[in-house]
Amino acid sequence: MESEENWADRSEPPGDTRALSQEAEEEGDSESMEVSEPTHHLLTLVCTRSMSNDQRRETQKRYKLPRVPATKTPRLDAFMKAEAPQNPKSLDGELAHRQTLVMDTAAPLTSLIKERIQEGENEGNTPEAQQLADAITASLALIGNAHSHISQQRREKVITSINKSLLPLLKDDVDFATAVPFLFGTDFAKRSKDYTSNVSP
Repeated sequence: MESEENWADRSEPPGDTRALSQEAEEEGDSESMEVSEPTHHLLTLVCTRSMSNDQRRETQKRYKLPRVPATKTPRLDAFMKAEAPQNPKSLDGELAHRQTLVMDTAAPLTSLIKERIQEGENEGNTPEAQQLADAITASLALIGNAHSHISQQRREKVITSINKSLLPLLKDDVDFATAVPFLFGTDFAKRSKDYTSNVSP
């Protein structure tokens, strides 16, 4: 599927990946799309009410995330847990839980991608089907973007609690592209030690 390959292409620099300010986000509201009354009602309902745990479990039973490590919430490794000045769960648990909730949304979309690929193989691509595939792929890319930003926030929070001088090591997302299933990866202890040695007078 062409759109899927485009989103996954990392050969070009990603550009500025910093989170936009609230003001910049609000400026984009003028470009919002008008929707029908039923859609408006649905979006208002789902965006203003939390799911019960039972509802979430039922949805998770129906739509399951693929077996792709990058879609799972990364966890702190033993080294980072030991270095944390407070209980890791109280330090990192809230953001980690939010990250899991964000990635829940990828499961239904992934199931649609699978169905779309199967339909394309059976019936061939149509403009409508390709448009749907593009929308699903874009949705997954935006979910992945949120997932990545939460990982950044978690790293910053943990490192700030341990040693603020190590924050420059978090500057580039690319350094953590292979960190899964951990938040920092298995080589961060060595990287932090090397960095500290190099910047010490």
